[in-house]
Amino acid sequence: MIALFGIAAQDFLNGRAQAIDLPLPVRVLYGGGVEEIVFRWTIMPLLALLLTRLRTSRGAALLIANLLAALLFAAGHVPNLLMEVDMPPWWMIPAVLMANSIIGLICGWLFIRRGFEAAMIAHGSAHLFSAPLLFLLA
Repeated sequence: MIALFGIAAQDFLNGRAQAIDLPLPVRVLYGGGVEEIVFRWTIMPLLALLLTRLRTSRGAALLIANLLAALLFAAGHVPNLLMEVDMPPWWMIPAVLMANSIIGLICGWLFIRRGFEAAMIAHGSAHLFSAPLLFLLA
C-alpha cells in the first residue's frame, strides 16, 4: 500500500514534500510498537468492552471495534501528510485514509486472531518492507 501510494503520488510530490524523513528503525519501532500499543492494545479493547456492555455480541463487538480503531488509526496519519505536503491534491487524503485503514484492519484482525505480537510484527514489517520501494521512488 505504501509503495502504491508512492508511485501514484511521485509526480505530484517531486520537490513539494518537506523532508520529515524518519530513520527506518524509528518508523519500524514507532509503527510496530507505539501505534500498536495505542490502537490495538488500548483503543480496540476499550471499544470492544464498551460495545459488549451495550449488549453487543462478542464477535460483533470485536469487528466493530476493529473497524473503528482502524479508522482512528488512519485519521491519525492525515496530519503527518499535511505537515509533509503543502497543498496536497484532493485525492491524496482519501488515499492515505484508505491505505492506513486497510493496514489497520489487517493488524486488528491479527490482534484478534493471533495476539498483540502478530499485529506488532506485521505493522513493523510493513514499514520495513516498504522502505526499499519508497527509496527507489525518491
